[in-house]
Amino acid sequence: MDFSQVQREHVEKALADLAAGSSPIGFRDSTTYDVIHQGRPYPPKQLIALALKHATGRVVTGDDFGGGEGTACFRRLRGLGFLITEKFEGLSSAKLSKLEYWVGVTDRSWFEFHTANQSVEVNFWAPGGERSFGAIPEGGLFLFKLKSPVNKVVGGGWFVRSTTLPLELAWKVYGRGNGAETQSVFRENITRMRSRMGKETGPNETIGCTLLTDCFWLPEGQWIDQPADWSNIVQGKCYEPGEGEGAKLWAQIQERLRARPITPGVEQEQDRYGKPYMAKPRLGQSGFRVAVLDAYGRRCAVTEEKTLPVLEAAHIRPYADGGGHEVGNGLLLRSDFHTLFDAGYLTIDTDYRLLVSKRLKEEFSNGRHYYEHHGTRVPNLPTRTDLLPSRPAIEWRNACWKD
Repeated sequence: MDFSQVQREHVEKALADLAAGSSPIGFRDSTTYDVIHQGRPYPPKQLIALALKHATGRVVTGDDFGGGEGTACFRRLRGLGFLITEKFEGLSSAKLSKLEYWVGVTDRSWFEFHTANQSVEVNFWAPGGERSFGAIPEGGLFLFKLKSPVNKVVGGGWFVRSTTLPLELAWKVYGRGNGAETQSVFRENITRMRSRMGKETGPNETIGCTLLTDCFWLPEGQWIDQPADWSNIVQGKCYEPGEGEGAKLWAQIQERLRARPITPGVEQEQDRYGKPYMAKPRLGQSGFRVAVLDAYGRRCAVTEEKTLPVLEAAHIRPYADGGGHEVGNGLLLRSDFHTLFDAGYLTIDTDYRLLVSKRLKEEFSNGRHYYEHHGTRVPNLPTRTDLLPSRPAIEWRNACWKD
């Protein structure tokens, strides 16, 4: 179908129609994509159909043309400057409750370090770095089992995400959450394990990083025997929470977790210890940095810079002012943009345009490089709707931002 007569003004009228609750007849709800305008999602096919009506008077239904990548609908909307992203539907609670959890093998030294520090957020790293962990979904239970001859389940956490990072960046992101007091000790641990694998360790070797949150560390008197069907397993194994050995182990873990005291000031989910999974694990600072890094494809939102050491996760609404560690409250920025963003010289609006304050020039008689980006939509944004910068966070920030 030809949408060449549709102009931006027609799409803006269609946006107003949809915002007012006026939807075209003959369309199903969009299940895969959203057009994002001022921080709100709109269905692409309904939008272009209403815009076409404003442009030509022609009325069409969803069966008259296609939607999705490569279609005339998407080409025209993008050509007019509109942002299209993919929807993301997380797994339902019913599906999550039937999924497996993981029992991973770990060194006693790693476990003892975190037990002594009562670490909440940790990196269950792998020295190889060839691939990331994906045996369970985000929010799944990840238990720790000590190697032979101990062979006990000694704690666990909830799986946030998995990625690969250069060693130095892994230390910068996770720090002591890697299970070592210093970066040099961390490097020694990786070098030792890689040598056992017959691998050399480069100056900034890439390693596998599995981030876990809300971790718990059982005292020795509460350690649990490994499952009876465990045999010659090097890395770990999945278990079903409702069957056989998996059900037995989960029941024992649940019993121990229910007995743990609630730390003052720490928010608890009501159903956390009654179910093996939670739909959306809370991110800490380390999880926030990695999640934002991956959501933006490891490129600066503004400059598209790809040099990892200079990329930083900025909070749109500062954590100290009530902003969370959610990806939607973050932007991946090159370090100089991050500094200016935090200092209030930069912001974004709900159309994801970068705004540069006049104060930058007034106070420093400079800033030409930054003003080149003023008023333009940042070119690199997450491709998923749920990971885009949050409209409430942007509005909070801009209510107190000074041009």
